[in-house]
Amino acid sequence: MRFKGRNPGRALRRHLSYANVMATIAVFVALGGASYAAIQLPKGSVGTRELKQGAVTSSKLRDGAVKLRDLSRSARGGLGGNAGPGGAVGAVGPTGPAGQRGATGPASPPGATGPTGQAGTTGPTGPAGATGSVGTTGPVGATGVTGPPGISNLSQGSASSATNSNAGKVAIAHCPPGTVAIAGGGAIGGEYLMVAIDQSERNTDTSWVVAAHEHTPTDQNWSITATVYCAVVES
Repeated sequence: MRFKGRNPGRALRRHLSYANVMATIAVFVALGGASYAAIQLPKGSVGTRELKQGAVTSSKLRDGAVKLRDLSRSARGGLGGNAGPGGAVGAVGPTGPAGQRGATGPASPPGATGPTGQAGTTGPTGPAGATGSVGTTGPVGATGVTGPPGISNLSQGSASSATNSNAGKVAIAHCPPGTVAIAGGGAIGGEYLMVAIDQSERNTDTSWVVAAHEHTPTDQNWSITATVYCAVVES
């Protein structure tokens, strides 16, 4: 067998297989003994074609004679041993980053209404609201009862008694024509501490009378004045 190239040994290793090696060894064993003394093969004269199939067995190989690199890829793939025991559990790794927030799930049905809570304290009174608009005018009410007669053309009249020390005096004040007396009064002039008014009233429809006397005798002069208030009274 001839190999071309710069390195025949490398080429030989590429073509060397388990079968080649076993066949070569088998040839040497078969030709050993008495025949070996008579025949000495030249180096490299025995190749794959000179060996029979299965002539080289594992018992005929020296330990360590065949390296892993001398085996074919398929043969190396079948050399795996049994799986070893499982290793110890490693330390817990760092927490990974938080994942993205998932989509919002469907709303759950409303729960039952809870019990009514206690009433809170009354808050402060709020500010007064704005004045509302004026409402429409209500209906006219019923006519009321007729009031007292009205008066007009108010006037005043007076009259005085004589001023002297007489024990009793009378004064009458009269209204102007066309008017009637609606009120009146009297007044004492002079020594009034010794005098008292006995009468002050309407004398007629048009006059007012005032009378007085000394309740303690005195020689001091005094007088009385009657005043009447008059008006036109509508009937």
